[in-house]
Amino acid sequence: MLFKTRVGLCVLGEYVEIRAIPPTNSKTWAITAQYRGCPDMEGRSLLGRKFKMGSVWFYLAMLNDQEGVGAEIELAMQKIAEAYASSAKLCDLSQVGSPDAWLKHSERWRTIRWP
Repeated sequence: MLFKTRVGLCVLGEYVEIRAIPPTNSKTWAITAQYRGCPDMEGRSLLGRKFKMGSVWFYLAMLNDQEGVGAEIELAMQKIAEAYASSAKLCDLSQVGSPDAWLKHSERWRTIRWP
């Protein structure tokens, strides 16, 4: 399924877990998708340093931590569930949350003004 977000497009397959993550330092909620198609691994590099490889995370929506955010999250999750249930090719989350929530999380994000 293709997800249309405020910052771009994301294609996700079937081994995906979608959840809402509460705010930490940025005071924004995130709706994320975590790819679960591969196991988490630990090991050592050639230089002997420990490393961990985990599942890949994708951000689908960012919401400000404010009154009514719970209802916004419920609507977004309902939209995702309906898209999956109907086998839709596109789930449009481009109007979920707010553009400034993406910037609070990281200044690297650039929002797109979809037509």
